[in-house]
Amino acid sequence: MAGQRWNLRDVLLICGAWAAMALSFSAAAVIGFARGWPLMCLGPALGYFLWRKVPPVTWMTSVQHEFEQAAWFGDDSNAVKLADELMTELRRWTHAPWMANLLEAGCLAFQERYQQAADILSQLNTAAMNEASQILTLNSLAWCKAHLGETREAVEIARGAVRRAEAGAEAPLVGLCRGTLGTALVLAGEAQEGIAPLEAAIQSNRGRPAQLACHAYYLAMANWNLGKMDEGQASLERAVTAAPTTRFGKLAVTSIRHILKDQDEDAETAA
Repeated sequence: MAGQRWNLRDVLLICGAWAAMALSFSAAAVIGFARGWPLMCLGPALGYFLWRKVPPVTWMTSVQHEFEQAAWFGDDSNAVKLADELMTELRRWTHAPWMANLLEAGCLAFQERYQQAADILSQLNTAAMNEASQILTLNSLAWCKAHLGETREAVEIARGAVRRAEAGAEAPLVGLCRGTLGTALVLAGEAQEGIAPLEAAIQSNRGRPAQLACHAYYLAMANWNLGKMDEGQASLERAVTAAPTTRFGKLAVTSIRHILKDQDEDAETAA
């Protein structure tokens, strides 16, 4: 789950807002001293208004980074805590109310509460978002629907997210969308078609172990469905190596244990 990224337009908006606030404080002070103290309230009032409109970038970037690190490395409880902290602060800002809702949906999906997440995502006003956030919304909705059994719709949404991501999004988002498409295809019973996007996602997930483990797990599932047991086991081992303490890393460990147990039982039967 990634948060909002600041582009040049956002930075210019923030710089302009703070400059306007500083100017208003100065103007209010001059006028206030000249005509009486009540007008000095103008500066603080405008400052509060702008604070409601413009998030503190340094704080946002710091908490977002901590959240992503916790999610990537399997620190689930800390990831949820940081997400709650982000949502609480985001709901105080009025310039982009969808940011908190998008983060809440991501957190719910992270906790496997897919229906609740899908309900929030379906109601978001994507017209107010930038392109990357629109793509992320589609990707998250496809992921939730795939795990709710609505696989046909999930595949269609995921294909759209991949097309838009490949048209100009940053590499991590492209990889995330490809992984979701591959997962949706596997869960839809189209294992062979799901292998290519999952393998592409794994290649782009260097430095993001939790995502790598997730996509490797579903690649293993695709290989099993095609009767490629050795390839499936290799994908599981890759998931465990990447992120053994994450949800999909733990699932991979359990699956490997079952495979080894079955192999031992088969060996005993043959003997």
